[in-house]
This record gives sequence, structure tokens and C-alpha cells, in this order.
Amino acid sequence: MNNKKDSVSKADESVEAELRFAVPQGDQPIVYLVDYENTTIKLESRMIKIRNGRACQEDFNIEVNGFELVKFTSELTNVRDSDAVKRIFQPEAEKLLKRLTGASRVLIFHHLDRDMREAPSDDLGAATNAHVDHDQATYEYNIRRCLPAGEADALLSRRWAAYNIWKPIGPVEKLPLAVCDARTVFEKNLIATGVGTRPGEPLLPRTGLGGVFDLEQRWFYFPDMSADEALVLKMWDTDSDRPQWAAHSAFVDPTSKSEAKHRVSLDARFIAFY
Repeated sequence: MNNKKDSVSKADESVEAELRFAVPQGDQPIVYLVDYENTTIKLESRMIKIRNGRACQEDFNIEVNGFELVKFTSELTNVRDSDAVKRIFQPEAEKLLKRLTGASRVLIFHHLDRDMREAPSDDLGAATNAHVDHDQATYEYNIRRCLPAGEADALLSRRWAAYNIWKPIGPVEKLPLAVCDARTVFEKNLIATGVGTRPGEPLLPRTGLGGVFDLEQRWFYFPDMSADEALVLKMWDTDSDRPQWAAHSAFVDPTSKSEAKHRVSLDARFIAFY
């Protein structure tokens, strides 16, 4: 879609904002979802330039930049209703992803609701550190978890890619999503991160990737996203000649108004087969 909005001016081309990045450390860091205070990943804060994607001359493409802003209207109104997400949102998103990527089949394996009205704390709601959702092994695990063994083997022998659809339910007035051009995200700047519930309990069967700061990174955001838009992000692709990792993070937009409302959004994680 066209990234531009009529209200964009030259003065709106970028903001200076704080993002948190992973710091290389000796042991594998662990993020605890319930007992977050005992999370062991080391983070550093940096003030960086986040460019307004609507003011840029380039049109962003999922197969070039690893992300794309799309028109996407959903009938879903309650992100906390899991049955409605499965019944209404999933078929809509599958149709969108097939059209956008040319995939022959799409599998959704997880979704997260981000209702910041109920969880306004950054740590409880939106992830405010640069990251990629999962590593390759985690996606393969979920393919095998969701499908019969023979079917999974056949699909894994073909090209497949993992995507995240970030869909606001209503206007985004604060804590927008920043996304990094995948051409500037390198494997050397990703730290494998274990995921658990609390210390002393077995880790969950998934691994995240923390993003390390690099001067070559190009970060973008799309201000004033509305309910008829979505961001599609590439998280992994078995074709190494294509974009691999669209690192992303929520951030505090210094231009947000003091009375800005908390956002409501949905993250849906898909695997597309070709």
C-alpha cells in the first residue's frame, strides 16, 4: 500500500526515541514471562533515529525490507476473545498473507493480545526492546506440534517463511511499533534467548532473539496507524537470499499527546509454505 498520509510534512520525517537493545553476555539469557524481575537478559538503552515511514520516498516491501504496511480491515472487535480470534481474525489474516506473499498454505500457531488499557505497564503489555520473535528451531517445533509427522516433513522440505501480523484494533496514539529494515539486521547482532515462566521451572520449547544495536540499522515507524491497517513482518525465511529478520520494538513516541489513549492490538504468528 502507499505509506503516505496527507497530513505528513517534512518536519515529521523522524523522531529521536529510546530503544532498548540486548548486550552480549557469557551465558544464554533467560526471559521469565511470569517472574519478569528475574529475567537475566542484559539490556542497554540508546537514543536512535526512527524514521517516519509515511514520509519516506521508498515504498516498503515484505520481500525487500522484511516488512510492509498493508490495508487490512477486520471484523474482530475483542482481542481478548480467543474463540473470536480463531473464528474471525485467523481466516482474514490467512487470506491476507497468501495474497501478500504468494504462499500456497498458511499455518497460524500463536497469537497475543495487547490490550494496554488493562496492562499499561510496558513490561506487561508491549515488548519495548529490539527483538525477533523466534529462531528457526522454534518455528520447526511448532510446525511439528501442529501437524501430523508426515505432513510436517513434507512441508519442511519446501521453502517456508515465518511472519508476524501486527494489527491495531482502533487508532494507535501511543507506544507505536518500530521496525528495522531487515537488510540491516545481521545474524551476528542477534542473541538467542531462552524463555521460561519463572526460575527453577523447565524452560518453554521456544527461543527468542534479542537484537544488539548496530550503527547500520535503519529503524522506521508508521505514525497514527488505524484499525484498517496492519504491519506484516518477516521473522525467518529458509531462502537465505530473501529478508530474514525484521527486528522490532514498541517505543515511547515523544510526539504522543499527554491524553493519548492506550492502544489495543493483536500479534498473530504465521508460517507460510510455498
